[in-house]
Amino acid sequence: MKIWTLLLWGIIFVFDLKGQLLSEVGSDISVAEDLIFRRYGSTDGLPDNRVRSFLQDSQGYLWIGTMNGLARYDGYSFRKFYKNKNLLPGNWINDLCEDQRGLIWIATREGLGSYNPITESFRSYKHDPKDSTTLFSNQVNTVMVDVLQKLWIGTPQGVAVYNPATQHFTTLSSYPFNQPVRKIIRSEGHFLWIATDAGPIRYNAKTGVYKFYHFQAKPNAYGDRYWSMIESKRICICRPVETGCCACLIWLIKRSTVPCRPSRQKEV
Repeated sequence: MKIWTLLLWGIIFVFDLKGQLLSEVGSDISVAEDLIFRRYGSTDGLPDNRVRSFLQDSQGYLWIGTMNGLARYDGYSFRKFYKNKNLLPGNWINDLCEDQRGLIWIATREGLGSYNPITESFRSYKHDPKDSTTLFSNQVNTVMVDVLQKLWIGTPQGVAVYNPATQHFTTLSSYPFNQPVRKIIRSEGHFLWIATDAGPIRYNAKTGVYKFYHFQAKPNAYGDRYWSMIESKRICICRPVETGCCACLIWLIKRSTVPCRPSRQKEV
């Protein structure tokens, strides 16, 4: 297997309405001008051209989740995995993550899946109405493993937590955890961020203490919702609002501050 190193640039620019630079994160990182990019698609071996997620695992493999199957790239070729052939819970892959044991967790529209690299086999987790310890929603938007190695699952119906020791799912049914969730990310220490339609939550996985930042937005035809989040050393950067003809907002949440305030709004 060819060893690949994934280079991720954490450079984010925030502009005001006049196009002036307001803030810059990671400005000390320089980008070479002679980089060569190659495009990969279904003609190169991908299951589908519509890519939804990426993950580079601890062995160096690059996993690509698409809207019609999962692929693993070893630097030379793609190996494809599908619902009917490989026992994936679904072909529409929303998110991917890896735990300490090396298991690859797969969030799909039809359930949660895991891949064991030792046995090279998949396992599906789906809702069973007769068992309250199973996954409460088969549509999984996002997955994340915390420092305690518990798996956090975001769905359109809210949040669930999977404990690998008991192999049970726990549903967080109270507000705001019962709101639609599209992204969960790790933060410093035991903290994590949960992006809900009602606003982001900063949660301490060890103590269970959390802070909810309510998202107050004017109604619009497209609907306001959080689609993704990243965190720098100083701020958490959220991307609310599904972009189309509506306005796009970037929210900057300082770790030490109490209120959550959006940056200036720019029409797109």
